Amino acid sequence: LKRCAEDELEGTPFGYTAMFDVLGPDEAVTALTSAILTQQLNHAVRKLLSKKGNTPAYKRLSDALALLEVDDMTQAPRPLDFAEVSQQVFEFRAGLIQEEQQIASINDVQRGVMNENIKSGAHAALYDAVALRAATPLTDSAFSLCEDVGTFVLHSLTDFAGDSERTASIMGEANRPLVFTYRGADLAPYDRVVIEADNH
Repeated sequence: LKRCAEDELEGTPFGYTAMFDVLGPDEAVTALTSAILTQQLNHAVRKLLSKKGNTPAYKRLSDALALLEVDDMTQAPRPLDFAEVSQQVFEFRAGLIQEEQQIASINDVQRGVMNENIKSGAHAALYDAVALRAATPLTDSAFSLCEDVGTFVLHSLTDFAGDSERTASIMGEANRPLVFTYRGADLAPYDRVVIEADNH
């Protein structure tokens, strides 16, 4: 069992990630989205108003489209638009989503959106570099994890492969494949696996 964590949670044996800080705003976004959707589903279909006796006897024309009857049209209720959602709700929701993106270091370029503030390719590359830099701790931890797993496999093969001949295939420079045979003793001179990242 090998460990991979973006950062350490101080005073505990647990790992930390910025995604923990996104959970709060995300719960608020989910609640607002649910409230907007519920309001729209329940009240987006308008009601019909008519004087009694002037319409067919159907009281409900569909699951949502209903008919209201009054004795006189002067009794017509004033319109209440229950489907209307305050613009402040949408603005607050959008603000929370932007806050989530900032916490997670996800900018418009990473999302594939080229906004009007990005004036050139170099400017877009800078945005991309900032997002990649924010992901560096997790990337380093992932490389370290791969090194630990590779070293574990190397030592296991050295200890247990014995004299039996085994075949392995690897991808080398320029993705050229190589197939070779080995025995456990052949791996004894090697102590650990090291991974280096490049731009390929």
